[in-house]
Amino acid sequence: MHISGAGSKLFRLVEPRFPGTQEYRFYLTSLLGTGFSAGDIASLYTRRWQIELVFKEFNDHACCLHPPLAVQFH
Repeated sequence: MHISGAGSKLFRLVEPRFPGTQEYRFYLTSLLGTGFSAGDIASLYTRRWQIELVFKEFNDHACCLHPPLAVQFH
């Protein structure tokens, strides 16, 4: 897949079928010709999403650990 325009790039669309559900999931990646299979790409995206959720959870609860600083205007 090629998306043209300023700074155009080539992308790879992978469509792995998930075991158990036999559903297809679609991933768009810039990993071209790297030897990664569709299953490898799906696994990487799954791991990345788990990391993103951990950071989101941390950020959601970090506000409780450090209350915002009070600002005083004179």
